[in-house]
Amino acid sequence: MATGLNARDRRTLEAMLASLIRPVEVWAFLDDRPDSVEVAEILRITADLAQGRLIVRLLGDGAHPLARILTKDRRPVLWVLGPNGEFLPIEIVGPPRGYQFGALVRLLINVSRNRNDLPHGVAGLIRGVPLDVQLEVRVTPTCPHSPQVVRVAEACALANPGRIVARVIDISSSSAGGCDSLQVVPQLLIAVEGQTVTQHIGMVSAWDVGRMIMSGVKGATRRVRDITHN
Repeated sequence: MATGLNARDRRTLEAMLASLIRPVEVWAFLDDRPDSVEVAEILRITADLAQGRLIVRLLGDGAHPLARILTKDRRPVLWVLGPNGEFLPIEIVGPPRGYQFGALVRLLINVSRNRNDLPHGVAGLIRGVPLDVQLEVRVTPTCPHSPQVVRVAEACALANPGRIVARVIDISSSSAGGCDSLQVVPQLLIAVEGQTVTQHIGMVSAWDVGRMIMSGVKGATRRVRDITHN
């Protein structure tokens, strides 16, 4: 976690952040609870080591008219902005600590370099998704398997930002909102047009996520067709 970096870790992180090509902007919606204080410190240290390539905005309650829409009154919540100042369809709920900090750094680098980790075939499937899809990944900072699932979900959202949203929730955070009873992570929930169609616990490949999304989309399309014909 960034707040506990020794000198060697700081040098390693600084070298990773040197991969940023275009400056990336992160908005953090915070309150006065410890999790928000931790997020502010993590982002300040990371921005300092990024040497101008990471722009951080720390926003308190009521500090922005979009706050309620973007956070649904959860705090802390992070959003990354795209090259044209648009909010990317990736919501990070809770502090990016432990293994999740590495996932955040990877996301920042990918956004900066306009890079996507999806295999070419999966990316082609995802870009063709015609319905609204939400990928929710529930994680803990101590789970070494969570970042892999997070990266797949975020890559899907970046491949089709008009249709797919990824939400990452740290269930140990005070902002988890009903997820704190979950015993096993990572957990992936996939919803199509607001209806949960499948869930998966544990690591999962990009190909399998792509297949689950397409299966959910086909099922939703079939339901709409049946309703229309009836």
